[in-house]
Amino acid sequence: PLYPDHNVQTGDSWKNSINTGGALSGHIDYNWKLDYGDKYSISLSSKGNFSTDKDKLVSLGANMEGNIDLTGEIQGRYAIDPASGWPSMSVQHTEVNGKYTYKPNEKMKKGLQVPVRIVGDTQCKILHL
Repeated sequence: PLYPDHNVQTGDSWKNSINTGGALSGHIDYNWKLDYGDKYSISLSSKGNFSTDKDKLVSLGANMEGNIDLTGEIQGRYAIDPASGWPSMSVQHTEVNGKYTYKPNEKMKKGLQVPVRIVGDTQCKILHL
């Protein structure tokens, strides 16, 4: 979770953005909400809008290059340890759609566009830091 630089109360929301790297270089605009919080437990939720930098030329494997144009949403729920501020559990659902565009090369004279849909569910339980 990415925390705001000010105090929040149960029900408060905040926003932030992060840049992503690697082949899926782009950014995520997050909306966070403090669903519940006391000295014993904290519950956060998030909704992020993800998009890649569709103009960035990246390696697509097998000596091929191209562009990745993906957009979608990342939803998350987090149980936070109030003593440390670190999550003790994280559940995320990701759903993105778009296309990979392979640039023309010796093997593909006209290039190729491939539709892509990525759906993923992740659950992490952190026992010790």
